[in-house]
Amino acid sequence: GHLVPAEDLAYSKQALESTFRWWNCVPQKVKLNRGIWRTNEIKIHKLSYNKKLNIIVGACDYQNAIPKYCFKAVYDEHWNEICIFIYDQNCNKINVTDSFKRQLNNIIHQLR
Repeated sequence: GHLVPAEDLAYSKQALESTFRWWNCVPQKVKLNRGIWRTNEIKIHKLSYNKKLNIIVGACDYQNAIPKYCFKAVYDEHWNEICIFIYDQNCNKINVTDSFKRQLNNIIHQLR
């Protein structure tokens, strides 16, 4: 599945086309990709109508080239946390640990 959906980058042809690259895709079970992951993508997309968002997305804990977890962290334009979610391939929501938040904060610090 795509980590960042194409419609989120429709403001630019170049940005839109960048979503159709391997670096934006990870293996996801259909249940995750078309289920809760897509539901959250729609909610985030609607939120972006009224707010500028910063989003960090990825996958981790790979086993045989398949990630065990997919995550998305959403922040406002000043990097204030809006939501963070992590799901396993079976659509189970995983608790966000303080250690994971520290790792995200390190990424944010580098992006600023």
